[in-house]
Amino acid sequence: MIKSVPPWLEWLQGRLNFKGWTEYPQFSTSEGIGRVALIGFTLGIIFGVHLLLLIPLFLCQWDIYPIPPFNTMDPTTVQMLTQWVAYVLALTFFHLAEFFVTAVYNPSVTTADSFMVNQSEAYTLSALSSWIEFWVRFLFLPSTNNTKVAFIGLLILILGQACRTLAMKTCGESFNHLIQQNKKNNHILVTEGM
Repeated sequence: MIKSVPPWLEWLQGRLNFKGWTEYPQFSTSEGIGRVALIGFTLGIIFGVHLLLLIPLFLCQWDIYPIPPFNTMDPTTVQMLTQWVAYVLALTFFHLAEFFVTAVYNPSVTTADSFMVNQSEAYTLSALSSWIEFWVRFLFLPSTNNTKVAFIGLLILILGQACRTLAMKTCGESFNHLIQQNKKNNHILVTEGM
């Protein structure tokens, strides 16, 4: 936890936690169907838009089919935009997978918080920092882009996501996003699998 939270970060985290929505019962708690629907819809739209952007970027990057305006951009710009789109796809997939894997294998604890979009100020700050870092590099230092490093990062990301998803599946009802202080009646110690 961040010791001294800047006011702007506290405000942003409050929006992610639906602060001020208490007059709407479907949004007032993390169990409210309104929160689940809004977060899922928003993540789905972000995922879909970026998936649609990935197709022309990929086709132009590999000279398969030139699509305006991407075909007029220099190759480094197209590569960096492709990396951004892949990053956003991976990030939204992570949040959607957190919810859906929890919903399938441990439905009793599934809430809007299972999307993990509001997990902490530190997470929000690190996400914002990574976005700023990318766009500063894109605008001012595109020559520092390294496609090989990005590809290795993508492989590590896929492996990490697969391990996490399999671990959540293996734990089943014993998995929870929050550290538990007390043992639940249905909790078992998982000693095999991921």
